[in-house]
Amino acid sequence: SVTVSPAPATVSAGQSASFTATVVTANFAPQTVTWSLSDDAPATIDQFGNVTIDSDAVAETEITVTATSTFNTAKTGTATITVG
Repeated sequence: SVTVSPAPATVSAGQSASFTATVVTANFAPQTVTWSLSDDAPATIDQFGNVTIDSDAVAETEITVTATSTFNTAKTGTATITVG
């Protein structure tokens, strides 16, 4: 399983937040993830889970942050960001 935190989160336009993923695997499988955001999200995310909200993002917009296990891509976790 994959758990993303913090969940949920509120981030103001133009601001950043860091997310972490906890991956539970069997047999000492790799515990790394790839990060992504919902389609057309007014934000960017880097390979470390750092999200930056666009400065012109509209308040109350909801963005889904997804962490996908690199070992088993069927295992994902999500968190919701609301633009504050």
